[in-house]
Amino acid sequence: MIAIIITIMVLELKVPHGNDVTALRPLIPVFLNYVLSFIYMCYTLRENTKRFPVAPRPIRRSSSK
Repeated sequence: MIAIIITIMVLELKVPHGNDVTALRPLIPVFLNYVLSFIYMCYTLRENTKRFPVAPRPIRRSSSK
């Protein structure tokens, strides 16, 4: 699920029009928004995995008689 969200976020990033560093200036807010969203998603995923731990696997018993 998180991979789908990150992929959609990356597809929203636009290619700058220009060959110099000043062409990146309008994209700084978008890039910062992307970074903050990624940090928030990682934090939420970490908190949810701590809050809802995975159920332990059952013990497999050998079928030898």
